[in-house]
Amino acid sequence: MDIGLIDKNLVEDYFYDRCDSETAARVEKWFSVYGGSDRASELLRSLWDSLEVSMDGGAETKEAFEAFRLRMENMGAVPRKRGGNALVWFQRAAAVLLIPLMVLSVYQFVRFSPDDDVVWIEKSAALGVKEQVFLPDGTGVWLNSGSRIIYPETFSGRTRKVFFDGEGLFDVVSDRKHPFEVQSGGALTKVYGTLFNLRSYPEDSELELSLLEGSVSFCCRSDTGEEQERMLSPGEMLVLDKNSGVLSRHTFRVDEYESWKDNKYCFRNKPLEDIVRQLGRTFDMDIVIATDSLKTVSYYMAFVNNEDIDEILAVIDADERVRVVRKGRIVEIH
Repeated sequence: MDIGLIDKNLVEDYFYDRCDSETAARVEKWFSVYGGSDRASELLRSLWDSLEVSMDGGAETKEAFEAFRLRMENMGAVPRKRGGNALVWFQRAAAVLLIPLMVLSVYQFVRFSPDDDVVWIEKSAALGVKEQVFLPDGTGVWLNSGSRIIYPETFSGRTRKVFFDGEGLFDVVSDRKHPFEVQSGGALTKVYGTLFNLRSYPEDSELELSLLEGSVSFCCRSDTGEEQERMLSPGEMLVLDKNSGVLSRHTFRVDEYESWKDNKYCFRNKPLEDIVRQLGRTFDMDIVIATDSLKTVSYYMAFVNNEDIDEILAVIDADERVRVVRKGRIVEIH
């Protein structure tokens, strides 16, 4: 396919789905090749600026933005390949614009909300740090390292809606008339009053929702775009595979639940790649798996006695298949 050159008008036509499939494929191909270039940045910035102007304009822009956002969510679930050019252009778009997907969702929600006076607050936990946040209704949220929550200064309307990415332990104040909703990427968790843990880091391939008290409803789209909803009872966990859209249900003993909030970490049949990603966030370390074949090796491990990073790495290093080398805050696993 000869991808040639593309311009602002062509990008806008693609955004509004006004071009044929061959032209759309050419746009996608161009961004897959030149997505990191200055020209790509210029085109995407121009598109964003035009949206700033036209967001007030009507249903076409709203519908196009929603469709574009959903495509970003679906494509953004593809794992990033270290050091390669395999990022789809939607991921590059988000990176170039420096606007995380969650912020795009908030922006859309605010622009089309009937209440223009809402003041939004953002709280985050840096890498290696845990933070506790109390929302306007008294709900407590413990943020794990590298997590963020955006919520209104005052809850109004029929729902108490917040936007979240990362991992958080939510202790939601009961209010049957005003359900509590957590929007995280393309998934929505509806709550009335409960205690649950949500892990939804954008870079992870899975989303996990664990219910300790009360009941929740979890909504997301399948790989075919169909809406799927599941109800959970205490002691149940839902795992969403972001790549396939497949939901799986598991059980655990609530009285044995180990929480990262109390410096307890349990990995049940987790691939090493996911484990070191969480450890890197928790301890603010750069942990690299240098041997690709080790990334998918799964482990059952539990650390419940306030182990530090050296003690945890020593357990991993005890596996004869791996070798752990630490140099300051950089760790390589071979």
